[in-house]
Amino acid sequence: MNRKMKLAVVMLAAGFLVYRTAVVSHASRDGFEAPEITAEGVIVHAGLNSAGDTDPNLYGVVEGSVTFMANIPFQKVLDNMLKTGTLGKISPNVTNYSAVKQGETDDALTYAVEEDIAPLPGLATSDPAKVYLLFNINKRALKDRTIAVTFSLDGSKPNKWKRLSGRIFGVDLNNGYSMFMVTTSSRSHYEALPSLRLKLVKTYLAKTKDHILGWLNTL
Repeated sequence: MNRKMKLAVVMLAAGFLVYRTAVVSHASRDGFEAPEITAEGVIVHAGLNSAGDTDPNLYGVVEGSVTFMANIPFQKVLDNMLKTGTLGKISPNVTNYSAVKQGETDDALTYAVEEDIAPLPGLATSDPAKVYLLFNINKRALKDRTIAVTFSLDGSKPNKWKRLSGRIFGVDLNNGYSMFMVTTSSRSHYEALPSLRLKLVKTYLAKTKDHILGWLNTL
């Protein structure tokens, strides 16, 4: 093979590699394989409420959070935040889920959510627990390209958990990544030592991160 032929083969191979890189980088779900959404900078934390010694209502309450980055354009997430089914994509271990719009203003959208939460492996012999939650989505924050959601138990309903509230945050890092944070303040109806409760909350939050990534990969 002469020098010109070798050069032509090399250039053809280089062109093919550039084409494949472009396909992967700009892949969509209309015939090409989409790039996988993955997490980076994951931080999972859980600790007992520091006011538990002075406020009996907070005794045994676990405060937890999971924070991570995902390589997904933020606009994809914003486009789906007001859909009813989105809230069901946040929590893992949910065997039954329904959401009904309860109210909407220029500032916020509120959903009444009913969930059956299956126990984590450490409590595998227990039955699922039914909880009724109120989710409040800040619509003005969405216009500023920020996700700000709060949730808490609906005190007018017969909840199995003693406490379950928290916040969901999301921001655009403007570099192809989005940052997410989920915080929880919880006390289930299961009886367990504080060390086991902390371990279970960390496990739950790690599964929450995986659950959110699974949803993001469907967008």
